[in-house]
Amino acid sequence: MFTLVVTSHGRWDYLDRAMDSVSHLSFDRTILSFDGVEPWDVRPDAPATILNTGPKRQGLTANLAQAWGALTTEDEWVFHLEEDFIVR
Repeated sequence: MFTLVVTSHGRWDYLDRAMDSVSHLSFDRTILSFDGVEPWDVRPDAPATILNTGPKRQGLTANLAQAWGALTTEDEWVFHLEEDFIVR
């Protein structure tokens, strides 16, 4: 299974651009991991597992641990994207 893992801490403009930059790619599963913010409005055509560290920011390490901790043995290939990454 090809899985997209995206970490964010609420920079929505950047997240929109990052997600648009991979919209031409095909993933079987998407994990969106947020740190201390209300989850982003996920597009209905892209079902995703939504994770949140809670109402208070815990930091990058906690967000990464949360995101990667949600992976299973079925997630054979993982593409990690942070909200300010652009794929060209």
